[in-house]
Amino acid sequence: MRDSPRLDIGQPMTFDFVFCRDFVAEAIGSRNFVTLPGASLAPTADKLIKSMINFELHGLMDCAVDLAEHFRATLSPRFDVERQNWKGLSNA
Repeated sequence: MRDSPRLDIGQPMTFDFVFCRDFVAEAIGSRNFVTLPGASLAPTADKLIKSMINFELHGLMDCAVDLAEHFRATLSPRFDVERQNWKGLSNA
């Protein structure tokens, strides 16, 4: 009864969660999403670029490319979406 109990609590862990709107899914199947009165549903170029940066920071480059391809017309005034060898928004 004098020994201290063995502390076996396990290894500390970190979980990363990314919460981001799926603009492509909203554009393709908008009937599956809730529409609130007065809500701005159409993504602006700034919102799209911010989402693309967020995806790239978390290693989800395929999601960033999907956004760029689907919203090509919205993003084209800001940077060249057609450029085939871009390596991220920071180099664009």
